[in-house]
Amino acid sequence: MSEKIYYCIKCGHNHRLSSKIGKKHLQYKTSSQDTPRKSSDNQENVQPDDPEQTSLIIKEKSSRFSEFIQDYRQSYRNGVEKFGFWWTIFQLSLWSLVLIFILTAVIIFVVYLPKVEMLLWDLE
Repeated sequence: MSEKIYYCIKCGHNHRLSSKIGKKHLQYKTSSQDTPRKSSDNQENVQPDDPEQTSLIIKEKSSRFSEFIQDYRQSYRNGVEKFGFWWTIFQLSLWSLVLIFILTAVIIFVVYLPKVEMLLWDLE
């Protein structure tokens, strides 16, 4: 239990000094030497003191959706460059299928599900 753990500002995780990634990310170690805090998974955490580092961590965690959107846009651009107009047709067909499935589920939930409940009431 005497393994040293530090907080990495590059990836936003805690690393052990003896691990491969811990040795690789040693240059991103926080300069704070605070007392480590316990986390929910029973590892020791060293939280950064610098508000800039904290805001970077929060920004990374909150930007997953925007990162997903940017990755999709890049993937779409790559597909258009490779396949041209047909990639757009393919993407539109996929998104229309998703929309049809969602609308079907909503219609079933809103219209037909209450009718099934009424049938059960009439049978009793």
